[in-house]
Amino acid sequence: MGREQGLYRKSPAAGEVFGATRIGAFSAEHPVVFVLAAIALLAISAQVVIPVGPVPFTMQVFAMAFIAAAFPLDRALETVGGYVAAGALGAPVFAGLKGGAVTLLGPTGGFIWGMIPGVIVACLTVAALKMLPAIRRNEALRFAAGAAAGILCTAVMYLCGCVQFSLLFGADVATTLAVCVTPFILPDLAKITLAAFVAVKARLL
Repeated sequence: MGREQGLYRKSPAAGEVFGATRIGAFSAEHPVVFVLAAIALLAISAQVVIPVGPVPFTMQVFAMAFIAAAFPLDRALETVGGYVAAGALGAPVFAGLKGGAVTLLGPTGGFIWGMIPGVIVACLTVAALKMLPAIRRNEALRFAAGAAAGILCTAVMYLCGCVQFSLLFGADVATTLAVCVTPFILPDLAKITLAAFVAVKARLL
């Protein structure tokens, strides 16, 4: 574990994202505890639910946008993969305290497993953007990079969720978008904006 921690501290991506922050130091020194805490954040965010049909409003987009903006790819994958795996095995971590493979195969399942490709795309994008000197020096540009990461992550989740919903219900594109995307666009943009703001102000981006 000591050797792994040393390698993690020397990782450019980890250093850029977490810098000299206390959270970054904690994630390097206690990776298991850090990932479990992040999984708990995802699980809690999923329980802030406003039921509006087969796809409910939750705060999970905020949590995912924050992870996409602030976490290096390895920690993000450990967190999101662990969350999805825990739910698939029956832990009540999905919205409405649901769990089990049946949820992943249901109307909202695509939005859940879509978190994995979503966070990959988002974290790789942030890593690429942070290589630009202008973004590293400018807080407003770092905020824009974080917001872009959240939008990309959410867009991939939307895509996966819409595909599964459409296949399950035989819905056409217009119906699928009306149920799964249109009601959520503005609230999700607000969550993404807040997540990017928190990540920048906390010096995690």
